[in-house]
Amino acid sequence: MAAPTYEEMIASLGMKSPQELMALKLRNQETFKAGNQEAHRLDPLAFVAQGMNNEPLGKAMAAQAANQQSRYKPVKSLTGFIDPNTGEAMEDSGHVEEKQRGVLQHLQQAKIAADAKAATEASQSADRASQRGVAMAIATANNDARASREEDKATKAEEKAAANSLESDVKLMSKRMSAGGVAELESAISKAEKRLASHPEGSLPGFGRLVGGVNSKWLNAEQQASRQDIAGLKNIKLKERSGSAVTPPELVRFVEELGTGFGMDEATLRRGVVNLRDHLEAIKSNHAAGISQEALDLYNQRRGTNIRHHDSSVSVPGFRAASGAAPASNPFAAADAILGIK
Repeated sequence: MAAPTYEEMIASLGMKSPQELMALKLRNQETFKAGNQEAHRLDPLAFVAQGMNNEPLGKAMAAQAANQQSRYKPVKSLTGFIDPNTGEAMEDSGHVEEKQRGVLQHLQQAKIAADAKAATEASQSADRASQRGVAMAIATANNDARASREEDKATKAEEKAAANSLESDVKLMSKRMSAGGVAELESAISKAEKRLASHPEGSLPGFGRLVGGVNSKWLNAEQQASRQDIAGLKNIKLKERSGSAVTPPELVRFVEELGTGFGMDEATLRRGVVNLRDHLEAIKSNHAAGISQEALDLYNQRRGTNIRHHDSSVSVPGFRAASGAAPASNPFAAADAILGIK
């Protein structure tokens, strides 16, 4: 460690700085000068009186001048001077500086000795450190074991907190969607929607009251492809996907009719696909029950979906909530309102 500077030692001991010493020197000079001037203020009068051939007056003025000098003339000492008028000992700035320099020199020597002592103690401590190797190894092992226990405890605490975190809700939503077979429903309905969108109403190949009853093997390639795109809908198990008997009967009947392949006109098909889409979106919202909006937004962002919570203005009591809540007393009214079934 570097020794403190002259200025730092002065500051720590309350000593006078070089600027303060200069101010003291100037003050002493002014005080000494003023004292001398006051001490010899009557000298001119005494001199004049002695030249007036008036011995008594001359002696009197000489005595007053001498008294003035003894009263005001500064008296020099080994360390400065004394002001007779105030009795104040005025210490010479040079003497003060020399005294401070001696104190600082003593402090510096003491610090050098302290540093040497510290270096010796450090060397001795290093020697003793080699003898403490086994003890330190044991202490380190104990500390590692304690740190491991604390880390395990912290990990368990973090895992417990994560159960209520945003990521936990997102994982729960993913689990619900997977367990509900939503991906299969989405694939089948999307394929049918794409096929319907590629043909104007009334011109869907392979469907209609007349063509719809013809066996597929007698249809052309376009008509067969059209039926294959729609065929996936007949494999949708609505009751299993959406929960017990909460699926509106009209949708169940629609899917069953798709399986027969006979007698379904295009308008009924289009209307049924729209209703299936609404039904699927209601199922998705049902799975979002109990999931925070923030978690749902994050899930949508990751999966590229647009799942929303149920609109509070149109509740869907008929859909069984993912949390296991029982259906309401009327399971079809709200669902029918969403699906457009009258």
